[in-house]
Amino acid sequence: MRWVYETYGRNHTALCSTVIRYRTKGAVRDVGKALGLPEDMTKLLSSQNSRSA
Repeated sequence: MRWVYETYGRNHTALCSTVIRYRTKGAVRDVGKALGLPEDMTKLLSSQNSRSA
């Protein structure tokens, strides 16, 4: 944040945020994508997790 303020000035910046609530299955899928896991492995992990919840 400091870098943004110093680079663009406080009068030319704004704060913005998004709140996301994940369900476990969706979170596992997104983490799998981010880690580059194969889609079939991600599906397997997310389905195993939903059974134990």
